[in-house]
Amino acid sequence: MFLDSGSVIDVSGSTANVSVARNILTVQLRGSQLADAPVQRNGFLWGKNVLIDIRKGSTLANYTGEEADIHRTVAERTSAGGSVKLVSTGDVVMKSGSKVDLSGGQINYTGANIKKHHADFKWCGV
Repeated sequence: MFLDSGSVIDVSGSTANVSVARNILTVQLRGSQLADAPVQRNGFLWGKNVLIDIRKGSTLANYTGEEADIHRTVAERTSAGGSVKLVSTGDVVMKSGSKVDLSGGQINYTGANIKKHHADFKWCGV
């Protein structure tokens, strides 16, 4: 395999701009969301809408279904970049000036006003 001067293999990541508000999910607590908290299935939180910051997670609610529904752009999905595997039955030669770009991209989060709910948990045993 021979990479001549000026040749480029580019699997670098892209840059995406996304509102930070997209990381806040409104989740209605029902059966599947409370599967890991059986005490709450008939408790105070049943049927309530809660806000969950997916960057921090929740020990109370299972929100994987709601998180899977977040639409991500191509730029977001490719921000990590790729990988390259050079396979040859002989030599792999990279001349000076050839380039394999493996650099990662990034996701820039833009600001947003996020409402915050405060719940009084003393009545639900949490």
